[in-house]
Amino acid sequence: MRRGERTSPTPEDGNQRHWALRSLQRLGNELGSFRGIFTLAGPFAVIVGSLVALLFPELRQLGLSILALGAIALFSLALAWLLRPHNRVARRRQRYGLTATVSILAVVGIVSLVNLLAVNNNVLVDVTASRQYSLAPQTLNVLTERVQGKVEATAFIVEDQDPLEAVTTDRMEEYLREFARQSGGSFSYRVVDPERFPDIASRSGVTQWPIVVFEEVATGKRQSVPATANPEQDFLTALLVVSGLSQKTIYILEGYSPWEPSNLDADARHGFGFASRGLAGDGYAVRTLNLVQNPSVPDDAAAVVVAGPARDLGATDAAALNEYLEGGGRMLALLEPDPPRTWRDLIARWGIDVLDGYVIDLASHVAGTPATPLVGKGGYIATD
Repeated sequence: MRRGERTSPTPEDGNQRHWALRSLQRLGNELGSFRGIFTLAGPFAVIVGSLVALLFPELRQLGLSILALGAIALFSLALAWLLRPHNRVARRRQRYGLTATVSILAVVGIVSLVNLLAVNNNVLVDVTASRQYSLAPQTLNVLTERVQGKVEATAFIVEDQDPLEAVTTDRMEEYLREFARQSGGSFSYRVVDPERFPDIASRSGVTQWPIVVFEEVATGKRQSVPATANPEQDFLTALLVVSGLSQKTIYILEGYSPWEPSNLDADARHGFGFASRGLAGDGYAVRTLNLVQNPSVPDDAAAVVVAGPARDLGATDAAALNEYLEGGGRMLALLEPDPPRTWRDLIARWGIDVLDGYVIDLASHVAGTPATPLVGKGGYIATD
């Protein structure tokens, strides 16, 4: 055959082409007869397989198998649309059907991939306004930066509990799970039923439960935390103890104010207990400081809080606070209107002038009492 010459198709080529086309049409007809089944079973199997793989880690292989079957069903559905007869109407329907199938496959694939990545990387997003499911910055700092060794916690919790106790232990388990998730591998935990495994409880010195035992692996140092309504603070304290780390301490000055750091009465005029609890919830140790009994601010003080002083500041106490501030200390003074002159003088030494009178927010106050500010639920912005 010379270059540039065209060859005409032979009968053998036509027969082969005709046979291949007939084979594809038969395959399309066979798949088309199951189109309804593929349309229903494909998405259903993909959804069920994804849920089983995500929600039940122990059945993950089964879930992935169901997911694979669903993907095969959807692929077969797409192939059936491709192999339909090629007249004008069929091609139009084929185009629409193929577009819909590809869209379904794309959406299912993206959702499955996102969920799979979320499970493998243990992603948790707290969308509550108060960030009630998020650890405090102080706690995160300890877990990610300060703990150098390996700490293991064993939660001794029985399976059969009364409903009230179950609420407490469930909350403790949630915080243990979050500690482990945020620690980057430095903290792990397990849950043991002490009635089923009394030998493990005996080795840990546990005789009463529910209780969580923290242990530093290298040193073997232990710290126990019984059932608590404030798991984050108590767990953080135990973590610091077994790791040999110090906890930042906030001192509330007493003796000058009617505000009581331990008063949790919501109706009390001078209750400061909820503020103290909030500081403790942020990972700080909260203690009171009486400068009459101890004429100096302790070295471990992260800050000193003065809540509404109503009495004049003594010269010795003023000298102690001023020395603490000159050494780089921090003090938060929460002043009532027209505070004592001695407190104004102390604060003025640091460049803050306390004015007389009130600050009134005319745009937001309790009806009929302009001097009482009205603070809405979204009136604060949380910052690190």
